[in-house]
Amino acid sequence: MIKSDAAWLEHRVDRLWRALLVAFAVLSIVVFVYTTRRGTFPDAAYYRPVDGWDLLKRVDLSGRTYSPPWVLTLFYGLAGSDVGRYIAQAAVSAVAWAFLATQLRAVVVRKAVGTFLAALVLIVALSPAITNWNSLILSESLAISLAAILVGVSLRLVTRRTSSDVAWFLLVAVLFAFSRPNTLPVLGVMVAAMAVWAVLDGGNRSLAVASAIGLVLVTSWAVWRVSNTGETFQESKDTYVTYSQGLFYVNLAYRILPYPEARQWMREQGMPACEALPDVPPEQNKTTWVIDVYKASSFDCSEQFQEWADAEGLATYLKWIVTHPAWSWRRLVRDTPAMMTPVSYTPAVSPLPMSVDHLIVATMEPSYTVFRARSALFAYNWNWYEPLLLWLVAATVVLVYRKRVVDWYLAGVGLTVLVASVGYIVASWMVMPHEFERHGIPANIVIRIAPLILIAAAFARSREPELGGRHTDADVV
Repeated sequence: MIKSDAAWLEHRVDRLWRALLVAFAVLSIVVFVYTTRRGTFPDAAYYRPVDGWDLLKRVDLSGRTYSPPWVLTLFYGLAGSDVGRYIAQAAVSAVAWAFLATQLRAVVVRKAVGTFLAALVLIVALSPAITNWNSLILSESLAISLAAILVGVSLRLVTRRTSSDVAWFLLVAVLFAFSRPNTLPVLGVMVAAMAVWAVLDGGNRSLAVASAIGLVLVTSWAVWRVSNTGETFQESKDTYVTYSQGLFYVNLAYRILPYPEARQWMREQGMPACEALPDVPPEQNKTTWVIDVYKASSFDCSEQFQEWADAEGLATYLKWIVTHPAWSWRRLVRDTPAMMTPVSYTPAVSPLPMSVDHLIVATMEPSYTVFRARSALFAYNWNWYEPLLLWLVAATVVLVYRKRVVDWYLAGVGLTVLVASVGYIVASWMVMPHEFERHGIPANIVIRIAPLILIAAAFARSREPELGGRHTDADVV
């Protein structure tokens, strides 16, 4: 009788999950229809590949000439028109997050718990923090989707541990690595995590070593491409700005010239003088200020200044950040709320009650909600950090309570997502101060999945005794 009741409950939960997937698909379509398309975004022209066979010329794997990351170029080229790109981005996003939710549910032995955690993933996927990017011709949408798929295949890899899972993991890692130019911090953390897995997991060491070696090769390829990235934007006067020069000029505008102490330190480190550089207080309009500095650095400063900026500028700036922790720490703390809150460049649309969306991600105020339901339970307007802290505390309590049955390899995936996301966000803050909120994507979205993976690790299928787990019945809490 008990087994019959349990089977009935599992059947009902399975039906509920299928209904949730159907509802997610319908709501994804509704959000896509209501969201404003913005192909006229200033950066859009840069990301559109040329048509026809010339597309292959833009799929540059070496980085010797600057182009958008080749995965995005290929994706947009195959999609054809802007309408096709919008539809493709929305479809890939829905499939990616449904895949991640399904994988998270699959690793949990208790279907009710797994369905609850997977439903939260689907709620994250419907947040304006994700859906608004599907209607922009930019790199964010595909990067978010690939990050979600990468987490999903990582869950499969550490729980199923087959050679095919290693192959899928490395393939998605390659696609993610070349979806945006600043994925190196994530790859570095993943390499470290794979090395730890290879050391600890004696029973599956060959697969762990193969995964680690493959990921090292992917990371080396990404480093090689970034280091080869050469001449970039032809501004005017037949003047080119290299990738490292561009990053240095933006940081020069934001974090060096407005501060006398920083300017003097850079001069002491060998930065050539340039009287054409504007010298204004940081209170002035940031947009105009950055443009003025960028143009002066590119066209009006001496060739000696530009050569130094290309060879030593960015490294010298990073040295300033590291060797002046008090200066850097104050600004990092000041900018943390913005870094952790994904921005929106389209009118944000949410199919969920506003406070429910905030409870999961707490990102932005939707300009339109498909369902305007309100209740006292969800009346609280969450700050950016409160949902993440709430779910991390919940995950910690669950892990402590069920510590004897936690699958620590699965928990390691959650910790890797957490650490890699923080590293990605901080690295974006260091090198791209003009748009670190935007360049923090996808990390400041995927980080919200980490607590759910940690909770799943406490109910992992691999640790249940009746399914061949690695502990005794006395260990079960």
